[in-house]
Amino acid sequence: MTTTPSRPTAKQATPPSVTAALFRNDTRGRTVMLRFDDGEFSEWRTMGGIAFPFSELRGERMRTEGYAVLLAQKLKSGFVRLFEAREFTTIPHVLSRDGSALVSEGLVSWLLSNHSRYLAARYAWYEQGVFNETYRKHMRMLADLQPKPRLIDVAWPAEGQAEQVLWMLNNERRLYLGPEFVAAEKTWSIEAPDKPNPPRHALLCALLALESKPWREESRRVDGARETLI
Repeated sequence: MTTTPSRPTAKQATPPSVTAALFRNDTRGRTVMLRFDDGEFSEWRTMGGIAFPFSELRGERMRTEGYAVLLAQKLKSGFVRLFEAREFTTIPHVLSRDGSALVSEGLVSWLLSNHSRYLAARYAWYEQGVFNETYRKHMRMLADLQPKPRLIDVAWPAEGQAEQVLWMLNNERRLYLGPEFVAAEKTWSIEAPDKPNPPRHALLCALLALESKPWREESRRVDGARETLI
């Protein structure tokens, strides 16, 4: 029987906030111990997802935007939670011509903040095209981006199967995305229903990276994911 992929939902109660990422409990930096404001102290596996910017004509205006998310999966339960999300147009900051003013904040500050707060350093992506390699080069060349994140190339499944991962987690009540992300994803779907949806694409990249390699204790030693240290 074919199931219809569900849309992201935000009906669950708001979970507690992270107060500290105390240390990694994995030699390759894939898990982190998080402390929450309700006193919980538990081990999570962080994974980001990036949809690099693309341009499209909306009405009479050309719009260029990308989207990035940071998820984490609780090792004991498999529960997946979105911690951070960010719309962006560039990797570095864009300054005024004289360099005295910030015109647009780049993704670099978001990446650095995620590492500082969650010790997050792994981001999944699935893209094709010359401009995506350009964005990766920007990330490699930015002196301010330290430490460099690891980019994980996800294997995109057959049409519709990526959505099944989202449906499964929603159906099992193992996913919390929050109202802001759900609203952003819905806005893209309404304004450009026949165009790529950056929030959804970034989310699916991260989910595929997590769900395609279920965590086991032996995963602390072996991981077959293809990673690029940029």
